[in-house]
Amino acid sequence: MGGELRVFAYCTEPAREAVAVAMGVEPVTSPPLASDGLGGWWQVDGKPVDFCYFRLHGHPMYPEAWFGESEDDALPSLAYVAFTAENLVDADLADAVVVLANCYGATSPLVQGFYEAGARAVIAGSGPNLAAGNMVVGTDLLARTLLRMLEMFPEVDVAKLLHMARARLLLTAWRESERDTLEFHVVEKVAG
Repeated sequence: MGGELRVFAYCTEPAREAVAVAMGVEPVTSPPLASDGLGGWWQVDGKPVDFCYFRLHGHPMYPEAWFGESEDDALPSLAYVAFTAENLVDADLADAVVVLANCYGATSPLVQGFYEAGARAVIAGSGPNLAAGNMVVGTDLLARTLLRMLEMFPEVDVAKLLHMARARLLLTAWRESERDTLEFHVVEKVAG
C-alpha cells in the first residue's frame, strides 16, 4: 500500500451520503443491491481493494448475514439480505483492511471469512453500534481517519494506526457515537 488506496464501501441506503463523504467513493447500497448481486465486489478497476468499509445492519439472531435498509423503512429490514458468507467464497482481499460498522460485527462469523479471503486486519465493535444517519461521526469518522493514515503510513502496523485514529475521536467524545466507536478493535484471526 501507499498513496491513494482502492476503496470498497457498502452501506444502507440512508447512510449513502455520509459513507460517500467519509470514504471518498460512491458506496454501493442495499437496497437496491442484495447479497446475490455482489459478484467481484473485492476489486476496483480489476485490482484488489486495499480498504473495505461496511455500514450495514447486523442482528444477533442472524450472525451469518448483514442487512440493508431503505429510505422508507422505519427499522432495518431483514428483507434486504445484503451480505453473507457466500460473498466471501471467491473473494481475494490480498492484504486489505476491513472496517465493519455493523452491529455485532466483532462477533460475526463473517470476520474469519474475511481473514480466510486474505484480509490483513478486520476492525469492528461488539454489540449494537451507533450511527448518526448522514453525519460523518462515529465509525464513519474512525474509518475515514484510518484510511488517511494508511495512505500516509502504509508500513505502520494497523493496530497502531487504529490506536491513533481512536485518539482523534477523543476530540469529539462528547458525542455518544464517538464514545461507542472508541471500543472498536482489531478482531483477532482464529488460527486453524
